[in-house]
This record gives sequence, C-alpha cells and structure tokens, in this order.
Amino acid sequence: MRAMETFPKEEGMMDESLQTFLNSIIEGHDDFDAPTLQNSINFGRTYFELGNKLPQTVINKILRCAFRFPTLVPQLVLYSRYYKSNNWIFNALIKSLSSDFSLVQDSLAKSEPIWSFLIPKFEEDFKSKISNLDKDFYDYPTAFLFESVIFGWDYIKAAHVSFEDLVVEFVNFCNLNPNSNACRSMLNLICSIMPKLVIGKASNVADWISVPNLRLILQQGLYQKGELPGNQVSLAVKMIPIDIDLAKEIIEQCDKDSKEAFNALLTHYNPDQGTFGPNYDEN
Repeated sequence: MRAMETFPKEEGMMDESLQTFLNSIIEGHDDFDAPTLQNSINFGRTYFELGNKLPQTVINKILRCAFRFPTLVPQLVLYSRYYKSNNWIFNALIKSLSSDFSLVQDSLAKSEPIWSFLIPKFEEDFKSKISNLDKDFYDYPTAFLFESVIFGWDYIKAAHVSFEDLVVEFVNFCNLNPNSNACRSMLNLICSIMPKLVIGKASNVADWISVPNLRLILQQGLYQKGELPGNQVSLAVKMIPIDIDLAKEIIEQCDKDSKEAFNALLTHYNPDQGTFGPNYDEN
C-alpha cells in the first residue's frame, strides 16, 4: 500500500519492560491530572531530549490521550519537534481510529483542539507534495498525511473497498456536522485532490469551499451555475476574485437585501490587487 510505504511506523529505541510500563500508565488513566500520567508524559519528553525516540506503540497512546484530554495537545507540538517526518502521526491516527473510533469522530464533530494541531500538519504535508492538481489521485508517487483519517475512518472495511468509497463515508459524516470547522477544513483538503467526488457528495458546498478550490472546480469545468448548494451570497463573494461577472450572475438570484450588501462590498474590491480595501499607490 502506497500509504504504508510513505509513512512507515517509527521503530524507536526503548527497553521492552519500560515500554510496557509506560503503555500501561498512559492507557490506564481516566484522570488527566493524575500525577503518574503527567510524569509519564514528561518522561517521554525527557527521553526525546536525551537523543532517543519513543517507539510507535507509546506515541500511539499519547496521541489517543490528546483526544481524551485537550490540554495535552501542546505536548504533541513539543513532541513533533523531535521527529523528522510525520510517520508517527499517520500511524498513531490510524491506531486511534481503529481502537476508539467514536472518540475521534466526536472530537472532529466538535472541532476539538487536537484538530488545530493535526490539520496544519495535513496542510503542510499536502502543499509540500502537490505539484499538479490535474493529476489523478492515484498518480501521485507518495501518499498524503490526511489519508490516515480516511483509511482509519472505516478501518475494517478499508482493505475491501476503494479509497473513493471511504471518502464518501467521510463526506457523509461531514454533511451531518456542517458547523464543524475541522470538518470543513478536511473537506477542502480532500476536495483539492478529488474535487469531482467531493462536490458531488457534499452538502452546503458554497458554505465551506475555499477560494482556491472554487477556482479549481471552475478550471476543471466542474461548476454549473445553481449546482453548488449552500449560501449563494457566500458563494458570490468567494467568486469575486475569480470571475467577477459570474459573481454578479450568482448574486442576481438572491434577495434584494443580499444584492445591496454585495454591491456595497463590491465598491471596496480592488481588482488590480485582488483584495478588498483601498488601492494604495505604492509609488
């Protein structure tokens, strides 16, 4: 599998008995303030600072703890500095999804703090690998970090169905949580690589789609006026820097108040700079 080749598990270096001991402490506590749990997390950082790496099994438990205890997320930021790759995140996420799916699912629906750590990692990884958005998903030589969420979303089924089927299941979940910023960010990530599939299955597309993805679907001929569900005023505003004439066509289908608000906004648009605000003369 391409994903496993791109993100192999971290081997780490730790005595087996110590590894077993740490795993049992981290896994066994329901109280974040328990001194033994805090001490084990701090020990992990000290272990890194001494030039060692935590094995994948231990980091799996720590990531899962961060889903349970949001105040642990800053520790993940510190831990990530000791890894040269995101292999640990990919494998720990799949493990969290397969062992406690409802916990991860609930955190995504609520946009809990751990996603403020994970999503920038997904975006950074994506931007470092993307070269041609016209390329088919399967033509990329390496996997993307965000695929961990898709593969883990239905871990049992993942070996028997296509990636597209798993994406559809994930999109359906996001449809049920339209106000989740984390879901919106994930939809935009997947839309960047599978625009036709995502906009065909997602609801309220006009609400969450980013300007770059809106530009992408226009470039690929995937946009038909009136076919993107959601807030059409929001869609018209996003369309301004892409195709101002099309933006005006979209707003014409809206009510009088929306048109007036749009036209007022348009007076502040600077087409030369592609921004809203005064046109300052740099000379």
